[in-house]
Amino acid sequence: MSSKDAIIKLIQKNELRYQRTSRKTVLIQLNDYFSKSSWQSAINKYPNVSSKLDFIFTKNKFQFIRCAGYAACIFAFNFNLRFVENNRRLELFYLGQRNVDNNIANLVSEKIKFKNIPPFGKNIIAEYCVFAIFTLGRNLQIAIKNQVRKKWNQKSIINYFADPIIRKKVGIAGLGNVGLYIAEYISNMGFEVYGWDSNPNIFSQKLKETFAESKLVDFLVKLDILIIALPLNERTENLFNYEILSKLKKDSILINIGRGSIVNEDDLLRCIKNKKIGGAVLDVFQTEPLKYKSKFWTEDNIVITPHIAGNINYFVKDIQNDFLKSVEKWIKNE
Repeated sequence: MSSKDAIIKLIQKNELRYQRTSRKTVLIQLNDYFSKSSWQSAINKYPNVSSKLDFIFTKNKFQFIRCAGYAACIFAFNFNLRFVENNRRLELFYLGQRNVDNNIANLVSEKIKFKNIPPFGKNIIAEYCVFAIFTLGRNLQIAIKNQVRKKWNQKSIINYFADPIIRKKVGIAGLGNVGLYIAEYISNMGFEVYGWDSNPNIFSQKLKETFAESKLVDFLVKLDILIIALPLNERTENLFNYEILSKLKKDSILINIGRGSIVNEDDLLRCIKNKKIGGAVLDVFQTEPLKYKSKFWTEDNIVITPHIAGNINYFVKDIQNDFLKSVEKWIKNE
């Protein structure tokens, strides 16, 4: 029996069970970190949940989409309208992401409760930003490439280094929970930090100045380092194009830990090649994984990481517990 036939047989078995039981079903998407055994250990700690619900665990996309049509509750790492379009049973959708793109919550029926993970990762995201600032600010990416080549070359690193990095002005675009935390974290190290957000009422003593949405250019011209911590929506998609990026200082650094589509990738590459900005540290991309043929890979002044800045896989137990607490409240109609 092929793997696909086995999956179809399992789905048919589940469909028959759905017809015979009044118990609600919870569908959980697995990955290498959120394993079936880790979920079972977590669920056993919630007897009110485990005794009242049936659980289906799957890593297979084909099986997940089929089973999604029968689940009353879904835990998934991404959102697809197919999960909810033809499902009259669905009552709770839990998204295993922090950033909710393009108003996903509004796409879900009013009858469905929607929740995503709390900002567990804001501290490690702030740590990542510090890594990014000092890596590109001190040209350590060149030192790493020289190490691979077994090449001792001080000039390739020191020639580009001027003022101490701590004197650089840092701007945070997006002052949500994560953005504000980054601002405070970096400010405590001694950096002068500025903020930009669509909400004009955001305030923090750690921010030297906060700029309104209409003052984006005024914000950018001040900066040596720009950290993008914005969600993706209609206003932010391709916001940072060639014209906007060119407002930054010529030796400035861009760090994107928000969403890949917020930055126009072709324009960013052109800015770096034309020396409009100094370089970039990128953790997110329009298409992930980043394609093998992407020109980003070969640029000396671009550091690439594979979407790890605030990766949820660092917080498996925290997220599982938050999900199961949400399920517990859902059962109680809270």
